[in-house]
Amino acid sequence: MLLIIIIETILIILMAVYIVRGIVSLKAMRKQLQALKGTKTNAVVRNVTGNGTYDGLINDMNELIVEDKKRIEDVERSMVSIRETISELSHDLRTPLTSAGGYAEMLRSISLTDEEKARYLDVIIERQNTTNMIINQLYYYSRLKTDSVTLENEELDLRKIVTSVIALYYVDFEKQKTEPEVDIDEKKMPVIGDKDGLTRIFSNIISNALSHGEGSYSMSLKYTDEGYLFTMANHASKMTKEDAEKVFERYFTKDPVRTGSNSGLGLTISKTLTERMGGRISAGLENQIFRIEVLFNKAS
Repeated sequence: MLLIIIIETILIILMAVYIVRGIVSLKAMRKQLQALKGTKTNAVVRNVTGNGTYDGLINDMNELIVEDKKRIEDVERSMVSIRETISELSHDLRTPLTSAGGYAEMLRSISLTDEEKARYLDVIIERQNTTNMIINQLYYYSRLKTDSVTLENEELDLRKIVTSVIALYYVDFEKQKTEPEVDIDEKKMPVIGDKDGLTRIFSNIISNALSHGEGSYSMSLKYTDEGYLFTMANHASKMTKEDAEKVFERYFTKDPVRTGSNSGLGLTISKTLTERMGGRISAGLENQIFRIEVLFNKAS
């Protein structure tokens, strides 16, 4: 009987020690977690008591801490990027707005002919459209940077999307008194992607060519062993190979005075969307012909 009492007493003591060590470990962890609140250090929770019972819990907490800090850092980088974008584009927004305001003031003149008034109104509308384009690109870019854009994964005919986008720009090519060379394979081209995203990719590429190209426009969409290859090419006498390497960088534009006709975000958006949909995009310059290529995988 005495032996049983001794054994029970020892077990109670061991259990009490175990519970006390557990309480000490939990208090130590709580204290460390409180100290980590609001900090930007790489510190994590450590096992300061030597009690291995909570090693798994500590590891799980540290994983959550690291993931949370990474999310915060990503958000902070995105916010910095957005602020920089707004700052860089402020001039682009002011330019067309100031110009439109100037023409609006000129319309007050009673000496203007009907033809002059119509011409000034056309300019104001064009500046308004430019401003809307810049704002829309900035808004969409900011959503892309914060992962607020949800891309669908549905089977689409890439050929149909590309031909539709090209058709939208024929009037713009006519205004430049040029006709692009178009070569598209006569087959359905099934891909997995987002319709709006794909439309933006090719629209931005063609719009960029119209804004900065100097003629000799050519577009093609071909079958290759790797997938479907879209190519947009145009003459660019003032472009260098270094410029070609930077066209996908945010704000890059060959317009040195930033006239406000181009935000510099179009190709950046195209690159981001292409890569998010599993495609590849590249740019190069050879014999003063600037070329952008986009490759998408065939839908399996």
